[in-house]
Amino acid sequence: MNFDTRAQIRTGVRLGWIDTRRDTGLTLLPEVDSERESIAFIGGIYDTRDNVGLVGQGSYANMRYGNSGEWLGGEQDYSLAEGLV
Repeated sequence: MNFDTRAQIRTGVRLGWIDTRRDTGLTLLPEVDSERESIAFIGGIYDTRDNVGLVGQGSYANMRYGNSGEWLGGEQDYSLAEGLV
């Protein structure tokens, strides 16, 4: 959802499969053949920059929070928070 030309809020769900293979590293780490992954997320962007390539004034913020778990059908339970200011 856009708010004017400066702000945006996004929500969504990502579902899929993850395949991993360890080529190097400690043998103490577990091998994971394939597992389901699912995450629900919400994020927002706020951008008042006057020019994207060469900024003279303004600010930019991009934030995202996600939560994954068995309640969505995934095999891993974790939370994720990312941000850029």
